[in-house]
Amino acid sequence: MEILENVLKRASGGDDGAEELFCLLMDCGRPKEIVIALDEALGNFTHQSTADSPQDEEDEDEDVTKLCLLVQGYTLVLPRMVPRRVKAEETVNSMLTAIRTAANVSFLPTETQEAEAYLSSTLQLLSNSMEWCAKDSSSSPELYKEICRQHLHSTLEIATHHVNAYISFQAFQQFYPRQATPVSRRIDLSSVENARQVLQEALLLSDSLGDSIERRLTSIESAGHGDALAAFILLAHDFQHTPPPESLDKTVATTVACLTSGLVADEALAWVLRCLHSGLGTIAEGVVCSLSSALAQVASLSSDPVIRQVAFQCLTDLLSRTSPVLSRQLLEELVAECPFPQMRTAAVSLFRTLLLTALESEEPSPLASPASLPLISVILRHDPPDALKQPFLVMSRARGSVRLVDALGLYYIVLIRDSENRTGVRDSAYGAMVKETFIDPLKGALTRWEAEQNDESNELALELFSIRTALERVDSALAKLRFQTSE
Repeated sequence: MEILENVLKRASGGDDGAEELFCLLMDCGRPKEIVIALDEALGNFTHQSTADSPQDEEDEDEDVTKLCLLVQGYTLVLPRMVPRRVKAEETVNSMLTAIRTAANVSFLPTETQEAEAYLSSTLQLLSNSMEWCAKDSSSSPELYKEICRQHLHSTLEIATHHVNAYISFQAFQQFYPRQATPVSRRIDLSSVENARQVLQEALLLSDSLGDSIERRLTSIESAGHGDALAAFILLAHDFQHTPPPESLDKTVATTVACLTSGLVADEALAWVLRCLHSGLGTIAEGVVCSLSSALAQVASLSSDPVIRQVAFQCLTDLLSRTSPVLSRQLLEELVAECPFPQMRTAAVSLFRTLLLTALESEEPSPLASPASLPLISVILRHDPPDALKQPFLVMSRARGSVRLVDALGLYYIVLIRDSENRTGVRDSAYGAMVKETFIDPLKGALTRWEAEQNDESNELALELFSIRTALERVDSALAKLRFQTSE
């Protein structure tokens, strides 16, 4: 026991020679004695992890490595063990329970490699456990598979949050390959592939344990079911099967919880995107409202630009697949009432996309009608009301210049594209109101801002140039319409 503890300590500290010696002990020692030593080491490890003494990051890293080594030790020695007084599944259950207890109180991965290592070592242990139990004729396949299944689910819940597989980008790439190309430059594809491979192995093992899409959906739908998160993770990684109809309805509570908490948000976005592109039919109004709020939060607040972009795409797809009436209502909430300034700005381009789609269709739509005019008016107002009185540097830092360019861009494109004036945006009275309340005040502020700038403010000068260009395009479009009217 003392020898094993010393070897474990050195191996967890990065001593390659000690790790080789540890593996040699597992392969050559007497199985019964090795298991007793591993059990004691695991018990000591759990006790130390629950102690009140603080640990620094180096100690935490060693803890994760030590736990992986202990799991590896059981993996190596298990095939050489011979079931005696107890059934094989009872031995496996006792071992996995002890490991699970240790992991729950101590496993704090700080790097994705650590989470991948723990998950990978657990998968090998579970595979060996199933093979070992299968050799015991007195064992119950249903029982030992359920034991392994529970441990797999527990491990997924612990480790997946720290594994950066970017499967949301994988789904985004599948449905939007052209848009995904520039985004891919922000991702370390080599590390992502390793993470995806480990999680695919977890999915295959889960399938061999009797899991299925239907069983996972049932686990998620059952309120308070302990397997819900793990089942959701596995569903999200199953790219081989198309989500069945009603999948989004059945999983909405778990999906929203994962998005708003940041817990496995990557998996949640991948699942939403795949469901939206699976031909799932009409989406319930309550589902749309819950998801739109959660997606807006992720698209605004996530620290990861890839996650933000995928979340925004999910929101776009969601609103384009719901009824025009509800879509317009939610767009108005995003533009005018959303608590996140980033989303209020981004929602302008979202509204433009959906509005242009409606204008291109001959079918009646609330978006391609005067019902959209109040929403356009909300966009064509200064937010906050005193925004034009602020120094341009303050405006820029609050992304106000981006909102101005987007608002002007929306006004311009609707003026050009709405040739039948279905929205009423070409009405002279409406144009006069926009000129008085939005265009003219902006021109005055722009002149003042340009006079305040010096040659060193290149970035601010570019932003001012963008606003000036957008204004000139609007003036050109309005002049063209006046000329056509006069003819």
